[in-house]
Amino acid sequence: MLLGLQFSLVSILGGTIPVINDLNASLFHKLKAYQYHLLHAQGVTVPRTLVTSCVDRARAFVRSLDGRVVAKPNTSAAEVVMADESFFAKNGAVIPERPFIFQQFVSGRSYRAYVIGGRIVSAGEFFFDRTYVDWRERIERYEVVELEEETEEQISRAVEILGLGYCAVDFEYDTVTRKYYLLDFNPGGLYMGWSKMAGVDIPALLVDYFLFVLKNGGRIWYDNKA
Repeated sequence: MLLGLQFSLVSILGGTIPVINDLNASLFHKLKAYQYHLLHAQGVTVPRTLVTSCVDRARAFVRSLDGRVVAKPNTSAAEVVMADESFFAKNGAVIPERPFIFQQFVSGRSYRAYVIGGRIVSAGEFFFDRTYVDWRERIERYEVVELEEETEEQISRAVEILGLGYCAVDFEYDTVTRKYYLLDFNPGGLYMGWSKMAGVDIPALLVDYFLFVLKNGGRIWYDNKA
């Protein structure tokens, strides 16, 4: 009911004023399977992914990657864990009733980038207890970093494919394959928290960006994204 009202309101407003991160774009944060499929089809580097409610298929996928697979419930708030025997023992009866996302485990270095209008305005590496998979609520320290041009271009391209004017992008660097894998695109990416941590005024950058969109007839990407 509430989602229907939101769609109606945004659709009505979209006919008269620019709408940034409309509901179609914002829903990509919840439509993980479609998000990964779309990005992979466009040549963006994402981990191998299986969405299934079949335990046998899930186990076969885990074996195909030598056990290096994580399990993600289809909700953004749930913890990401290894898809090991303890996971299947705990969730074997649940999987047939509720599909899980099973994804290639990328182990190396964890990053988040903040993107506004196609530009990377800030990025950082997170350090946490690596006995866990999920770094949320476990950050021990962080470092503000400068990304390589190739990585920035891949992130900007992925954000544009998803139609997001601004978002936080979580990604990992695999020290084995030496590749960056894009994992998550969050329109509500704790902007105030990162502003305080990194010393960058993201709210002010967002205001400047919103004014740019208004002045440029609703165009949501800067001309020069570098």
